[in-house]
Amino acid sequence: MHRIGIIGLGSIGKRMLAAIVEHEGFCASVAYDPAPAACAAAKALHPTLRIAPDAAAVCVAENVDVVYVACPPSLHAEHAVAAATAGKAVLC
Repeated sequence: MHRIGIIGLGSIGKRMLAAIVEHEGFCASVAYDPAPAACAAAKALHPTLRIAPDAAAVCVAENVDVVYVACPPSLHAEHAVAAATAGKAVLC
């Protein structure tokens, strides 16, 4: 099982979250977005999804193998480096 963490729950993050649950062998385990409403909406649709307190928590979560960075492009490098430093595979 590939366990995915998502940073950013805007339109791209929501699309990825929906795609993940459609495929066996993948699960979305944790996500973060700075907008509480985005987190609440994701949690309502995916009750088993854990909402992290910040992006850094997604990067270091023990139940994450891959971090999908779906935040605005200006933040991609920061989050991708943090995830890679934590030993995670990174998708942007």
